[in-house]
Parts: sequence; C-alpha cells; structure tokens
Amino acid sequence: MERTFYKMLVTIGLPVALQNLISTSVNLMDTLMVGRLGESALSATSIANQIFFFYSIVIFGITSAAVILCSQYWGNNQIGAIRKVLTLSLWLAASAGTVFVALLLLIPEQLMALFTPDATVVQLGVGYLRIIAVAYLLYGLTTTCLMVLRSVEDVKVAMCIYSLSVVVNVFFNYMFIFGKFGAPAFGVAGAAMGTVIARSLEFCIMLVYMLRAEKKIAYRLPMLRQMEPVLLKDMLHYGLPVMINELLWGAAHSLHVVILGHMEAGVEAVAANSICSVVFQMSMSFIIGMSSASAVVIGKTVGQGDLQQTSRYAHKLLRVYFCVGLALFGLILLLREPVIQFYKIEPQTIAMAQQFMVVYAIVIFCTGFCHPLITGILRGGGDIMYAAVADAGCLWLFLPIGAAAAFVFHAAPPLVYLVLRLEIVLKMFVCLFRLRNDNWIKVVIREDIS
Repeated sequence: MERTFYKMLVTIGLPVALQNLISTSVNLMDTLMVGRLGESALSATSIANQIFFFYSIVIFGITSAAVILCSQYWGNNQIGAIRKVLTLSLWLAASAGTVFVALLLLIPEQLMALFTPDATVVQLGVGYLRIIAVAYLLYGLTTTCLMVLRSVEDVKVAMCIYSLSVVVNVFFNYMFIFGKFGAPAFGVAGAAMGTVIARSLEFCIMLVYMLRAEKKIAYRLPMLRQMEPVLLKDMLHYGLPVMINELLWGAAHSLHVVILGHMEAGVEAVAANSICSVVFQMSMSFIIGMSSASAVVIGKTVGQGDLQQTSRYAHKLLRVYFCVGLALFGLILLLREPVIQFYKIEPQTIAMAQQFMVVYAIVIFCTGFCHPLITGILRGGGDIMYAAVADAGCLWLFLPIGAAAAFVFHAAPPLVYLVLRLEIVLKMFVCLFRLRNDNWIKVVIREDIS
C-alpha cells in the first residue's frame, strides 16, 4: 500500500510538474527576450500578463471543480458522469474565454491603466493585449480537457503538448520580437504573436488526441449536447466556492502588483518583481504538480469509500510538502544571481531584484507546504468551503496591512511584498487545524449518474 501511494504520487505529480515547468518556461523566455527591450517593455508585458493571470484563475476555478468531481467519479468507475462533467466544464470555459476576449479587444487601455499610470507602459501593453486576445479562448478549452484527463490519471499527453509548445513559442518569439529570419521586428507585439501561434498548436493537438486517441473517457463532439441538470447543480454547489476563491485570490495578487506599481519606485519595483516572479512561478510548477497529484490521490480514495486510508494519505502528504518547500527555498537562493544577470536593467533595479529574490525564497517555502494542503488535500477531500474561506480570507486580510506599509510607512518594495505574503503563514496554521480530525473528508459524487 505504501509503495502504491508513492508510485501514484510520482506518476501523476512529476509529469504535471514538468508540464507546468515547461509552460512557465515560456513566460521566462518571454521575459528574458522582452527584457532586452528595456524596463518599459518589461513592465508592459508583466502588467498585461496580470490580466491573463486573472483569466487563468477563472479557468483554474472551473477545472478545479471538475477535478474534484471527476477524481471521485474515477475512483467509483463512473465514466459517463466524467463525460458530462467535462461537457459542463467546456461550456463554462468557453463562456469565460469569450468574455475576456471581448474585454481585451474593447477596453485594453482601461485594463492597463488599472495597474500603472505610466503612459508608455500602457500603450505598449495595449498592443500586446489586442494581439494575444484570441489565445485566451484556446487556452481555456485546452486546459479544461487536460485537467479532466489529469483526474483520470492521464498526464503524459499534456507534457508532450507543452514540450512542443514551448519550442514553437520560443522560436516565433525570437523571430517576431527581434525581426529574425526575414520577419519584421515587432518588439513587445512579437511576444504576443509567438504566444498565439503556440496556443493554437496546443489546441489542435489536444483536439485530435481527445477525438482520435484518448480511450479512458472516449469523449466525442456529440457529447457536447449532453447536459445533466443534476451535475450542473453539483458543479455550482462544489465549484462556485472554488471559482469565487480563485477569483478573490487572483484579484488579491493583482492588487499586489497595483500596490507595487503605484509606489514611488513603481516602474523599478514592477520590473524587479516580474523578474523574480517568473523564477517563483517555475518553482511553483513542482508545487502545482504535488497539489494535482494529491487531489487525484485523495479524491480517488474518497470515491472508493476508503475514508481511513484517505486520512492516512493526508498525513503522509504533509511530510512530503515540507521537504518540497525546503528544496525550493534553496533552489531560488541558488538561482538568484544567475537569473538576474540575464537582464539588461538599471543598477537600482538589479539591487531591488536581489532583495525580492530573498523574499520569494521565504514565500516559496511556506507555499510549498500550504498550497498543496489547500488545493490537494482539502479540495480533493471535498472540503471546498473551508479551503476557500481559509485561502481567500487570509490573503485579503493582509492587503490593507501591505498597503499601509507601502503608502503610510513608505517601506521598501521588497519589504512591502513580504508583509503582503505573511498571509500564507496564518493560512498554514488555519489549515493544519482543520486536519485535526476527519471532518474534512466529504463524498461529493452521485451513484445514479451514468
């Protein structure tokens, strides 16, 4: 049993971690290449990507609800129910994608102005957003399918898709940003073009795989018409708290950028933070992999009706989380100097980025323990409301404290960010308190769905 547990954790977690690492490396290459264009260009793409980050949170909310349901249905071998959950998830993702595409095309200036008052940064960001808009819808549909596949322990195709995607994205970014291989030099807009091409490729491969090669779910296009009212109710009941939580979480993290961007050293702070946040996101790939594996392991075990084993698995996972957090803490400190040296930025921005890296190392240690505890154990076990309140509540509690540190006490930007992220320490203790008994284990599936 012990061997089966760790094998399942590695079989699911490692490919997901590599998939997210590959995906995040696209952002790293974008940042490295755009960083060669100067601080205004770097700030523009960083802020523009905050809008994508907010959209990805919406998609993550939808797909998290799907994984919660599908992993338990998978444990109970109800394939028909999984297909119907996928149908609902695709419609929700398509709706969200359409809304965001409309916003990017209609009011890009207003969206950029929410994050920075710098006119140059706003104009560069507007051009980027108008091109990349179409990639939002493609990303939402692709991610929804891949997340549902993850819940049935099919993770290899996602890794293959993103491996190919990163190569395509880097190639076309290099071509269009700097005007190589006979193409014009589009600058910031070139980064958006490369991303659109990569997202289109991801979608096409995913579509062919789902309709031609995938066997566990065996989904087909006519199933898009199979709407199950009872499952829609379950998606709303179990998924809405996750969606609201993720929206609040994304909004709060966007406000972190707003606070930094409106400080006296706003442009330097946003640029320094964007450099460090990419390294942080790459480290988060391993945490997300662990979270995804935990959610499937816990959800599948709950679906099988083995609640005692679910509790034992949860406590084993806590020890794994501590080790992962400690390893990532050391990794960020190790990469601090080599990463910053890649960028063509001013000396004061370099100094600030070095300070941000130390803060991010501390934050990643706590995140490595807390994030999979919430999104893996509690959500996988069906304790959605408690996870949502703990996650978003602690985060928003520290926003006014961080704002006061920035605008009342005029603390340095790295210290302001540290104050903002102290929420994760409180969150960690709140969630550990929840695990003191088995009240967090909840069965969320219906036996009569086929």
